[in-house]
Amino acid sequence: MRILVVRIGRAGDMVMITPALKALLSCYPQALFTLLTSPDGNRLLKNYSAQIDDIRIWNRSSLTSTLQKLSIRRQLKKTNFDMVFCFETSKSIAKLTNNIAKRSFYQQAYQNNIHHAQVSLNLVAEACSTSPNFLPVNLPVSKEALDNIDTELKSIGITDSDFIIALHPTYSGFLSNNPKKRHIRKHKLWPAKHFSELAKSLCSIKLPNGKHPKVIIDLLDSEIPLGEKISELAQGSIHLINTKPNFERYKALLKRTNLLVAPDTGPMHIAAAVNTRIIALFSNKDPQDCGPYTDPERFITLRSEHTDSPEKGISAITVESVLSACHKQINKHFGQ
Repeated sequence: MRILVVRIGRAGDMVMITPALKALLSCYPQALFTLLTSPDGNRLLKNYSAQIDDIRIWNRSSLTSTLQKLSIRRQLKKTNFDMVFCFETSKSIAKLTNNIAKRSFYQQAYQNNIHHAQVSLNLVAEACSTSPNFLPVNLPVSKEALDNIDTELKSIGITDSDFIIALHPTYSGFLSNNPKKRHIRKHKLWPAKHFSELAKSLCSIKLPNGKHPKVIIDLLDSEIPLGEKISELAQGSIHLINTKPNFERYKALLKRTNLLVAPDTGPMHIAAAVNTRIIALFSNKDPQDCGPYTDPERFITLRSEHTDSPEKGISAITVESVLSACHKQINKHFGQ
């Protein structure tokens, strides 16, 4: 049996289908899977399961996107698929898979107050009577990647016994000059001053093991100027790490991290998928729809809508409220 799974999206979008993907792999343990996905999807899920032995990539932002789409359609028609699961609400994407399998399952529009991951799980339940009601997001992390991260962190003075708090101040496309996307900054970009004040406060916490947390920010080249600004304001409280794009490394870093503070963005979802504790900052989006999809004990969401000044967007979330949430997760980590 061969099954086609379709999801074109960024890292966070791909993480949110992992519960459904895991349920499918369990429901059809003898099947082989083809995954039609984005470049991010390929990087994130290429080592997800040996059952996924064929990955087709469609880069929708490429200048040749239309030609790629036509080529993909021709390739898919040549493959004898038994089933198709399309975790897309886009009708144009769904048309790619029309009449190429004996049975096809297409995702309907997302519904308010139903998490995107749950919507995908519900689609699997239509075909698998054994599909669970809930599965957390999940991503494998290799031992080699974890060993490499331990070595990297030790080179900057962070040991195995240190409690690591990672701050992620950016989001996908935050450097975009597209006028249509500028309004997103209001709801995604927590002020640099807030991050720096938070870092200084976190570093002063005395942990039950007698140590203080180590605060890190891990950013790509294009994001480093913002990291440097936060680091300078934090007056030495932050370990700023400049890295090259590498999902295997980044999964391992978040797995080693004890607590992540981030806006609603891909790293938040990846952290949830590797079982890292999270403080997630939301504005103009409902966490019930797209927040961390994992054990509720392991994350806290803070919303600008729950502040006295929601019109300010994400900046309305105070440093004090984030610090308080961090204390709660730290206490849970140490069993207090």
